[in-house]
Amino acid sequence: MNKFIKYQYELILGVIAIVLLGALIWIFVWGIGFLAGDIGQAITSGNDKKTGMNFDLEGAKQLNLKGLAQ
Repeated sequence: MNKFIKYQYELILGVIAIVLLGALIWIFVWGIGFLAGDIGQAITSGNDKKTGMNFDLEGAKQLNLKGLAQ
């Protein structure tokens, strides 16, 4: 085994490098897909609800804010 490692160390290092590179690419692709799914879910989750500008003008008139900003 030592003779094999001694004479084939470049091949062994090359295989290890390819495996690690493949793992890094896989993690990158998985991470981008996971992130894109989360962003897509965050964007589409707000579209179900109707949003509008429902201001309570009468309630705003009744607020006493004179002493707030001093």
